[in-house]
Amino acid sequence: MGGNRAKGWMSLFGKDGIQPTVPKKVLRQYGNRELECITGFLNKTSRAEWIAHTKKDIILVKFKQFTLYVGKGETEHDASNVDVVGTYVGLGTPTTEEVISFFSWRVKGEQILEFSF
Repeated sequence: MGGNRAKGWMSLFGKDGIQPTVPKKVLRQYGNRELECITGFLNKTSRAEWIAHTKKDIILVKFKQFTLYVGKGETEHDASNVDVVGTYVGLGTPTTEEVISFFSWRVKGEQILEFSF
């Protein structure tokens, strides 16, 4: 016995990581882009936020209570109108790498910033 039993229970619900809750057509509105930079504000327990900059838009990704929200616009205010696009199966919060992979973004390693609070 012992070990991390909560992790075992989570695997009963499917594979770990971010799982889409919308069709791929909706995800393509936000994903598959070249990013100039991405900044993550991570709280290891329950919340996280990422701000991604493309040449034309700002993409805002929020994670709260196992749900992933995303919005896009020319300003942060426009991007704050978010839609639910996924859920997270796992403990803690998704990593920046998981978010980049989920949206199929391309970004140089030196353009990824993370802040923990």
